[in-house]
Amino acid sequence: MRDLRAVDRNLSNEMKRGIRKAEQPAKRAMQESAAAAGMMKASRAVKTSNRFSGKSASLRLRVDSGIAPNARPLDKPNHGAFNRHPVWGNRRNWVDQPERKFFDRGADAGLKACQNEMEDALNAVVRALS
Repeated sequence: MRDLRAVDRNLSNEMKRGIRKAEQPAKRAMQESAAAAGMMKASRAVKTSNRFSGKSASLRLRVDSGIAPNARPLDKPNHGAFNRHPVWGNRRNWVDQPERKFFDRGADAGLKACQNEMEDALNAVVRALS
């Protein structure tokens, strides 16, 4: 990224736009996976962040725990204190919450589309340089 920025600032900015565009299919797949698991707050809490450092660019997907505090315990349950609750307030009868594995499923589904979009963005830069 540093070398590309040194060669052509506009081309570097175009590359960043392409990477930001490429993250949308992964984010959409995560949101759809969370919605299919019945976790509407988690689908709204999917956030993307990207970083453009001197040598590389990276993309990060996460579920904001401030918006969806139960997303992590229900995605990777520990069958302990976090995903058990009493039935109708009766402290003698406890039940486990069902697992709702949406994060890995959504990330895997969106990864291929994200990779294809990234390749398209990189190919556009290579075509512009040649």
